[in-house]
Amino acid sequence: CLAKKTSLTSDDSESLRAKRTCCTASAVQQVLFSRRLSESSEVKDVFFARQIQPAWNKFTGILGVLELAVFFDYGHMHSARQLELLALQTAGIIIYLISFAWLMSVDAYLLKNFVRDYESKTPMRDGPYALVRHPRYTGLVGTRLAFPLLVPSVLSWLLAVCWLLLIRQRMQLEEEYLSRIFGAAYDGYMAGTPRLFPAIKL
Repeated sequence: CLAKKTSLTSDDSESLRAKRTCCTASAVQQVLFSRRLSESSEVKDVFFARQIQPAWNKFTGILGVLELAVFFDYGHMHSARQLELLALQTAGIIIYLISFAWLMSVDAYLLKNFVRDYESKTPMRDGPYALVRHPRYTGLVGTRLAFPLLVPSVLSWLLAVCWLLLIRQRMQLEEEYLSRIFGAAYDGYMAGTPRLFPAIKL
């Protein structure tokens, strides 16, 4: 019995370690993307829309720190033990991998085209932006929804709700800003392109 218990504990530890690696990959990817986007602080300010929501980095930083506490809850407190199901965690892995792959493809497109479109003063409409208005947030929403499925706890689900509310507010602010900058060109783009998911206008 002791040997069996030790084995289970080891398996749980390996599983938790794998989930930590999976869930921190997005943060690392975002840091690398920011560094590769441009050396110009002006370009980065425009891309991350820091002028319309200066507190964005503070909010996301707080949520990121709180996500670390989720691993303690999941590993020791088990506040949502009834949701620790293989089917849900498998769904979480699938959603996470698809979202992360989508996010990387969007970032690859942006690294190639954002500075060019910024310098030409035209809104982005091609590539992933032909499908949805906020393709990066599509990937971010997917990874944030996958997180509580992978690491179920009361706190992880509360954080997921916070992320969704924050992203929704962020999209609204960005659209108001872009509408002021580009006028009818962006308004027409908004009217014909879903916000977050293809064929779903939120």
